[in-house]
This record gives sequence, C-alpha cells and structure tokens, in this order.
Amino acid sequence: MKTMKSFSKMFAMILSLCVILAIITGCGAGNANNATTTGTQAAQESTQAVQESTQNAGTAGTQASGTISVSYMQSGTYDKAAGEVADQLKAAGITVNVEAFPYAVLRQKNTTDIVSGANHFDVMSGSYYLADLYPHFMSLKADIAKDNYGQGFIPGILDNCEKYNGETIGAPYGVDSYGIIYRTDLFQQAGITPPTTWDEFNKDLEILKQKLPGDIVPYAFAAGANEQLIGLFCARYNGSYITKEGKFAIEADKAVKTFKDISAVLKYGPSDINALGIDQANALFLQGKVAMMEGWPSFIAAQAADPDKSKIAGKYGVAVYPTDGGFPWLSLWNMFIPKDSKNTDAAWKWVTTFTNEKNSTDMFVNYGIGSIYESSYKDPAVVAKYGATYLDGVAGNIKLAVNPPISGEANDLFNKIMGDMIVGSITPEEAVKQINDGWASLQVPKSTLQYGIDHGLQAK
Repeated sequence: MKTMKSFSKMFAMILSLCVILAIITGCGAGNANNATTTGTQAAQESTQAVQESTQNAGTAGTQASGTISVSYMQSGTYDKAAGEVADQLKAAGITVNVEAFPYAVLRQKNTTDIVSGANHFDVMSGSYYLADLYPHFMSLKADIAKDNYGQGFIPGILDNCEKYNGETIGAPYGVDSYGIIYRTDLFQQAGITPPTTWDEFNKDLEILKQKLPGDIVPYAFAAGANEQLIGLFCARYNGSYITKEGKFAIEADKAVKTFKDISAVLKYGPSDINALGIDQANALFLQGKVAMMEGWPSFIAAQAADPDKSKIAGKYGVAVYPTDGGFPWLSLWNMFIPKDSKNTDAAWKWVTTFTNEKNSTDMFVNYGIGSIYESSYKDPAVVAKYGATYLDGVAGNIKLAVNPPISGEANDLFNKIMGDMIVGSITPEEAVKQINDGWASLQVPKSTLQYGIDHGLQAK
C-alpha cells in the first residue's frame, strides 16, 4: 500500500534529507511512553502468532519491514495488548514503537501530529471525534478488498468504521458499547428484572433503594468524568443532532426532558457521584457496593470475572439498553494510517496483525477488550470467563450502538455544558440553550453529516 508523491514534493524531500535525518536521530529514542514490554508467555508465542496473523489477515505476499510508531490509549488494556503484538511483529522484521497516552492526551497528540506536519505516527488510534482530520488519512478500500479484510467480523462493524468521501479510512478494534451493568443476585433478591423501558429503569432504581441493605447504593456512574456524560444523554434522548439545514443542534423540548431525567437518576448514586471518575465508579461496582451502573463493560470485564480482584464474580451481567429512548454510545476504536506515513506497508501489516481473529479473541480473554469477531463471543474460553448473561447483553448493545453525529469540538462543548448542569450551576433549559448557541458557529464535517443522515439522526 503506497502513497503517491508528486515529483516536486519528492525533490523537496531529497534536498532536506540531511536535516530530516538529523531530527530523527535526535528524537527517535525519546519515546517516554513506549509500551512494548510484555509478558513472558506472549514473547514465547510470538513466532507462532505472526504465522497465524498472516494466515488470518490474508496478507500473504506482503513483506513489510522497518520501524513504525503507533498510538494507543493508556488504559492497561489496549496499550498492553499492543505491546504483545509489537513483540509478535518483531519476529517478522518490523519494529513497532507503541506510544500510549490518556484518552484526552491521545486525541491531542494525534491532532497535533497531523496539523504540525510532524508525521511521527504511522498508525493512529481514534474515532469519530477526529472527523476534522479525515482528509489526512489513507483510504483502506483497496487493501480491504485485496486481503478480504473483515471476513468473520460482527455484521455491521466495517459499516460503522470511519469513512471519508464514501471510502473506509478506519480499521476497527476494541468494540464496546455503553451498557447497564447490574448485579444479578441483587436484582433477583429485589424481585426485579433488567429494564426494557426507561420507565422500568426508573422504577427499578426506586425498588432497589427500598430493598437494598444500607451499605449498597442502587446506582453509580462516573459523573465526574465530563467526557462520559454524553453516554447518558445518547441513551435517553430520542431527537436529532443535526438540523435540516445541516447545522449542529439538539431539539430543545426533548433535550430538556432528557437532562431532567438524568439529574433524577444521579440522585440514586453515592453522595459524591458528581466527583466520581471512571476508575472510582468501577471500583464501587467491583467491591459489591453498587447494584447497577452505566458505563463501558470492557473496563471492568477482566477484573469482574476474577474472584481475586472483585467481590461480584459470577454475580453480574449486562442488560440491553431500553429502545424507547435513543441509542447506546458506541466505542469502536479505529486505526487510521496517515497519508504521510513513511511505511504504509508495515502500518497495514500492523493493522491486520493486531486485528486478526486469534489476537482479538486472546485480547478479549486477557484484557476484556471487545472482539470484532462474531466467533469470539462463542469461544469456550470467552464464555467460561464472562458467562452468557454478560456476553448476550454486550452483543445486544453493540448491535444497537452508534456514535453521536458530532465533531470533536462539538462533543467537548456539549460535555462541558452538561457538566455544569449536572452540578447545578445552570438549569437544563439553560444548558440546552448554551449548547445550541455554541454549536451554531461550528461547521458540520461532511463525513459527520453523512453519518447523521445514514443513522436517521438529522432532523427531517
């Protein structure tokens, strides 16, 4: 997979070769966030894994080599898995520098790398919030067709990958969806079942409040992590995000009602719910102090299933979100290859190896990273670890999940204002007005508009 260069650009590159080499020599060893260290077992199996990755990805005939840099979220899951794959590719002659950053920093690093022209990363991890950068990413259409990439994926996964000018630019991994994670034993004791409507959801919270022992709260959510707030909104709001004229806007009446519903739900949580981060909210659930929470199942999957790391092993599940509201928030990490990558063959080799069927299933078992393969959800090791109640709920939410059709800038503004509303600084009515006023000056990227149209999220 090669990027065509014009003669003039190539000539300019030759003239500045010495300078470029000097910069690379000076900077190449400075990856403080290199995350390629992995376990002994992964290293021992690296040669076998590379052979299997080539077979699974259909990359026969591609003899990629050299050094590339890839970016991932620093989570103790994605970055660790990437380190194992880097060890696999080392045996195939490809050196991979895995650079991991916290979520907000990752987005900034990717954006700065493109905008500044640094061209450091050969593969970038991201999602819909990078829409403004889409023109800088390579189309994967030819490589997908050449390698039959996507065979065995969950139906619709490739369709939900990011596109530009109608062509796929993102390769998927780590699929997850916001979900209702609940204690099966406590629900049974309270005589309730997972809710199928939002009215039932609210009634279940009240029943749990009346019947739970005093040291267990009915609900938890990472309300102190502003970037997570849109997940609650998307699930309950059944309106549009883009006007008929192609501008960002939410429908005032529906949005106000949604904000009020969310505020009421948060009252069933611990007294410090507005300060809880993701790790803190998850810890409460893992410690058995919460009956129900909303969040990313993959963030707790591996720990929850381990009786040495949680008090809820065998006593939890995931419910499919009620469908009388909006949609579950989709987390579908994409790997993008910038057009200015210096080694696109090795970058594509990384993509196909990272996402082959064996690696995807192993990552599911070892780290709780949601697999993009249908077969993984029936794999004996996966079922034995997580159980059908968990897997059925996760799979059900993934089928319903989409991304909100908004840009990264619109997303940030929304979460900031919703955060002010959550803590009571502004009313729901004021929040909706501020969001729409702030969104009015933003451009809707072409790809985002098309996504909104495709998923029925533009006003008619």
